[in-house]
Amino acid sequence: MRYLSIFSFSIALWLFFSCSDNTGKSNLESVADKEAIEWVKYADKNIVEEAPSCIASPDRCAAVRINYPEITEAPASLPKGLLNSHIQKAILKGSLDPEGQAGEVTKACKKFIEDFITFEKEMEQEVAAWSVEIDIEVINNDANYFSLRIDENAYLGGAHSNQHTSFLTYDIVTGQKVTLDQLIKDTDRLRALAEQKFREAKKLPPGANLSEAGYFFEEGEFTLTHNFGISQGNLLLYYNNYDIAPYALGPTLLELPLEIIL
Repeated sequence: MRYLSIFSFSIALWLFFSCSDNTGKSNLESVADKEAIEWVKYADKNIVEEAPSCIASPDRCAAVRINYPEITEAPASLPKGLLNSHIQKAILKGSLDPEGQAGEVTKACKKFIEDFITFEKEMEQEVAAWSVEIDIEVINNDANYFSLRIDENAYLGGAHSNQHTSFLTYDIVTGQKVTLDQLIKDTDRLRALAEQKFREAKKLPPGANLSEAGYFFEEGEFTLTHNFGISQGNLLLYYNNYDIAPYALGPTLLELPLEIIL
């Protein structure tokens, strides 16, 4: 029995080390270490509001479609009520409630539909469709930062729809909304790196004048946008339509690894 016990112990010891890597951690622990921990928990929510005319004429009606995260759990430093409030404000900020009269998302959706119906009656004919589509996506959720990307596409008549992208980024430790100046101390270095990335993306040589190339930079000098987000270890700098270029040139997204600028 004594030899059997020693043999059993030896087998158990071999199994333990065979399931470990050279760091002394078991493979199960190593896998767990690599898994991303979501510090903020949320549930995906959808809102769809359509005018009655959408049933018969889907191309000649008004519709609102919103996808957003509803925060269910968050660290004590970053209350879920605060985050949900900021998300609701982000939804209302654009074309859905530009005058700030509704004050609440559901009311704003209904008012948007009612305004379309009133407008159509006043015109006494079918009018071009109205639509607002808002998509809010969690793009970073780790121990350092919680970042959201807000995309809006709105059409209320005219030559084309209005597209706009913005971001909300929070410091998990302090619970504060982060500005670019707070995040990056050496903004001169960031500007140089971002300009290099911009010129590479637009296929512009280092000495090319940006104004002459069709961009709206004052005196042809590259400037940083303060519209930024954080995603998977990268800093995202986003220039919307008309920020630095005419609509035909579209928006510009620059991605820079945080490790080289922090």
